[in-house]
This record gives sequence, C-alpha cells and structure tokens, in this order.
Amino acid sequence: MSDELFDRARAAVRCEEIAIRAPKCKLRKTGKGYRGVCPLNECGAKSKLAPFRVSADGRRWKCYSCDPRGGDVIDLEHRLFSGGDDTMADAARRLLGGELKPESEASRARRAQAAKEAEAEALADAAWRLEMARKIWREREPAAGSLVQVYLEEARGIRGPVAARMLALVGFNPRTWHSGHPERGVFLPAMVILVMTELGPTGGVHCTYLAPNGRGKTHRTPSKRMLGPQGHFVLARRDGLAGPPRPDRHGDIEGYVLPGGLWLTRPDAPGPLVVAEGVENAASRAMMLAGPLSRSVRAVAAGSLDRLSGFEAIDKDGARDIWRIRADPLRPGFTWPEDPANPWGLIDIAVDGDMSPVTVKGRSGRQQKRMVEAVRDSAERARVSGALARANWSRRLSDESPTQVRVSRPPIGMDFNQVIKAAEAAASVSGGVAA
Repeated sequence: MSDELFDRARAAVRCEEIAIRAPKCKLRKTGKGYRGVCPLNECGAKSKLAPFRVSADGRRWKCYSCDPRGGDVIDLEHRLFSGGDDTMADAARRLLGGELKPESEASRARRAQAAKEAEAEALADAAWRLEMARKIWREREPAAGSLVQVYLEEARGIRGPVAARMLALVGFNPRTWHSGHPERGVFLPAMVILVMTELGPTGGVHCTYLAPNGRGKTHRTPSKRMLGPQGHFVLARRDGLAGPPRPDRHGDIEGYVLPGGLWLTRPDAPGPLVVAEGVENAASRAMMLAGPLSRSVRAVAAGSLDRLSGFEAIDKDGARDIWRIRADPLRPGFTWPEDPANPWGLIDIAVDGDMSPVTVKGRSGRQQKRMVEAVRDSAERARVSGALARANWSRRLSDESPTQVRVSRPPIGMDFNQVIKAAEAAASVSGGVAA
C-alpha cells in the first residue's frame, strides 16, 4: 500500500503548489519549471538569487543553496509541514486529502500513462541535449586567435603560458545554441570545453557565451550552460544494495554519478594541480602558482560548487551534523586518479571567497536529536567546501604518494580572477606613476 500511496501523492500535487504555502516563498515561471526563494530556509530572500528550483513536470525540487540534492513533493510537504512523530506516509496522506480511498482502474491507468509519457519526454530531452552537445563540440574551431583568446586576455587578464596551454585544449564555436528553437533560436559565440571523467568524455560540454567583441560574457541569461551528460553512472554499494537510496524509489538497486570536470591543461602535463569551481578562477589561480618564472601548472575546473566539493551527508529531514563536516560518499565531488609516474606533488583547491550566506538545518546535542538552524557566511561556506573537496582528493591518493593537498581562498568578497585583475590594475597604476 505504501508504494501506491506515494505514487498517487506524487501524481496528485506539484511541488510549486506546496512551496508557495510557505510564508516567504515567491516563485516565478521560467522556461522550464519554477524558481525563487527557498521555502525551507528562505535562501535568496535578501538577495537577487533564486536558488530554489522546481522541475518542468513539477515532480522534483532542489535548492542550490541549502539542499542541492532536493526531493519530491512528499519530501517537501514533510519537511515544511510535518511535526512530532509524523512520517513520510502521513505527509503523503495529507497531499491526498486525508484517508486513502480505493483507486479506480481508470485512475490507475491514467496515472500509469502519465508516468510513462513523462519518462519518455525526459528521455527525449536528454537525447536532444546529448546530440546538441555533440554538435557544438564537433563544429568547434581552434580557440587561439578567436574571441576566446580576446575574452581570456582582455576580460579576464589570463595570459602567458597558462593561457597558451588552455587555448590548445578548449574550443571556440562562433554559432553555439543558447536558447529557443534548435534551428531558429538564439545562437551566440562561445568558449566550449569538453566534460571529462577518469573514464573518458561524458558526451557533455560546458559553454561560456561571449559578447560579440569577446570583451566579456553575453548580456543574455544564462551566460553559461552545461549541455549533455555531466558525468558517468557508476554502481556502488550501501547496506547490501548498490547505489544511494532516493525518496522516489523504494528498494531499487541504483548507482551514483561520477561527476566530470573541465580540463584546462593536459592532466599528464608536469607540475602541481589547481582545482577550482569555475574556469576563470582555475586559470587565475594557476597563473598565481606559475609565478614570474612561468613554471608548469596543471589546472582543472569542476564546473559547479557541487562538483568541486561534493555533497554533505544529510538525513531524511535535510539536516546535517553542524559540528562535524561529513561527506556523502555516494555524492562525491570531481576527482582524478594520480599517475604514480607523474604525481601531482601539490593539489591546490581554490575556493571562492564571494559566496552568498545560506541558512542550513542541522542537528545538535549528544544524540543529534535537536534540530537547529545555522547561518553559513562566505568564510564558513568556503571552509566547508574546501574541507569536503580536500577529503575527496586525499582519498584518491595512495599511502606512498608524496602529494600534499591544501585549500586556498582569496580575501572574503573576492575570487581569484578578481585578485589577479586587481594586481594587474595596481601594477599599471604604479607603472604610470613611475613613468
């Protein structure tokens, strides 16, 4: 009965219908789904961010600030409005208006057909995005001498050997799909980077859309987009089953996604390794490590904060241990195996210092039963992200590895690209004064 109860509850109510019942939650319709202020912790209420997202079919939600894992409509109802000893089943019954009544054969057939159509639509959308990613990469041109080089040098201050190695790997597509119809929609010039895991290319790409003159990103939203698969599916084991449990799947054997990254240099090149969230920050930090002697440095961007750090372990109520950072082993961040013949020597994890504060739910007390809320400011978010990423990379090293793993952070309120641009501006001013 529980499976039928959950299935019917998911089919009966959309996530946005539950979210807007929260006092300060405001959602707006986007191209696909809804986005706005998080109903759980009011993330984005005091900024222009809209971290809470609802999928196009209304069946899934996530908050990029406090819970990137997200859940389904039952999970949202339970976390918002359950109390005391209420269970997920109680939340499902509330969505259905109380007591579960026998479902007619016609209703069951309609629900099954709707689920089948939704799955077919999701598969078709994934296939379309994969083909679009392949097309964008296939039609790329050399980045050297293109708008990509203008963007890196003039807009981002990324020059020298780091830029040269990067331009040899990334691509330039003068007509990259951005939005709208796949043939008659919006097409823009873009820097295109292949997404890779240690198993090889995922089939996905990362696009940074550029202004017509290359001296910045496009004014259009979004200015960056990830298309196609962003990782590889890998089987794993937990409690005798393969893969992580999911709120919308009960007892199924599953796996997890090994997240991909964006290599800006060859991984088999010499030198230490810089790992950062964004492309520009990874290249900027690599320039700082290269120094005036321009020593060889390897660089890779995770592409997102989730892929840089991985996820914290949280319970069914979305709460985490606020006193001890614990990673979810089945939702890891991006890593890469070390070649013993060409060790990293140093892995420098470059975290941003300009992340917006978020409120997270946690548990406190000896038995971890008391629910509390904690605000993580920029410094704390950087510390947590760095600790998770450092643990991920450290686990990939053998006991005999000479490599050290460290976390670097720019001044609060800045990222590493802003640091090198500020240094360049200061040098320019001092040079002008000296002249």
